[in-house]
Amino acid sequence: MAGAFTESTIIGTAGDTIGRLALPEAEKNRLLNNIPVAYAVSYLVGTGFVVWFLSVLAPRLLKVNLKAESRKLELQMSGGKTSEPGVQSAYRAWSLRTFRIADEPFANRTVTELERAFAPDRVFVARIRRGGEIRPAAPETVLLSGDVIAVAARRSVILAVAARFGVEVEDHELLDFSVAVRDVVLTNKKLADRTLAELAEEHGRGIALLKLVRGGEEIPFTGATKLNRGDLLRISGPAQDVERAGKVLGYIEPPSSETDMIFVGLGILLGGLVASFPSRWGGCRSASRRAEAP
Repeated sequence: MAGAFTESTIIGTAGDTIGRLALPEAEKNRLLNNIPVAYAVSYLVGTGFVVWFLSVLAPRLLKVNLKAESRKLELQMSGGKTSEPGVQSAYRAWSLRTFRIADEPFANRTVTELERAFAPDRVFVARIRRGGEIRPAAPETVLLSGDVIAVAARRSVILAVAARFGVEVEDHELLDFSVAVRDVVLTNKKLADRTLAELAEEHGRGIALLKLVRGGEEIPFTGATKLNRGDLLRISGPAQDVERAGKVLGYIEPPSSETDMIFVGLGILLGGLVASFPSRWGGCRSASRRAEAP
């Protein structure tokens, strides 16, 4: 059982059971010495059988070509392109461009009114240049004729509606702002089992979803995709919008891959102190107390 199910804790149960048998000590020692051998042999057979079953027998039972289905899944999840180490696609789904507002149709209208005019497509005004001053684009800000706005949207959307904004201009300074990319774990119970479209409508202003990971695997998504607690969302946008959305969704994973060794060391120290303190938990005594007992 220990080997076939890769449950090494059963070894302790087997050893304790053998120790309780009414057998001579020599026979008990022989049986105890056989445990690691039996574990090693059954472990090899158990894991080997699982690998063989999943890779050979199971595809035959399901009547599928495992290699072909794997390639199909790779293409589906990579957007139709195979991945190679050190190579990435030049295509970017989201684009940021600058336009000078004309008198019609958005002059003297708020940022919110402009963004909602393109619903259900997601269009955001990131920043505004008015005269020589660059200012944030708050939802209630009223746009004036001659304002230059930085518009973020999917490339296909901008290409389709660019003429409605006005004349496109080059404004490096207006586009030169920091964009944060963060991994957020969904822990908010109220947002679980809701669709991406619903969350985008309520909390997604200025935010682009780059990746959705569930159970350690990246999955394709649409506006109708329902989120589960524990899903990891890689979101991008202005830092303040990303932080706001991340706090609403749940836990923002730190962008650094470094481990806080001080925190880890304190945890180990605290665990050691608790384990070395003589105590009784239920019907069991701590290891230190048992060591002191005669």
